[in-house]
Amino acid sequence: MDNRPSQYLYNDTTFYYFLDQETFDQYDLTKEQLGDSLDYLKENMIVELIFYKQNPININVPTM
Repeated sequence: MDNRPSQYLYNDTTFYYFLDQETFDQYDLTKEQLGDSLDYLKENMIVELIFYKQNPININVPTM
């Protein structure tokens, strides 16, 4: 597994979009993949995007 800092951009009816802060690649995750993290997600927030076999699978939101 690999974690990368990414910025939450926006969502549409199907996906939540994130921008990798190192490569500037854009990735999308579904509501189901994000689970309870959605309760804490705010637009433009920097999160850790979690990758497994080079595919994004979830996020870690910052703790306060």
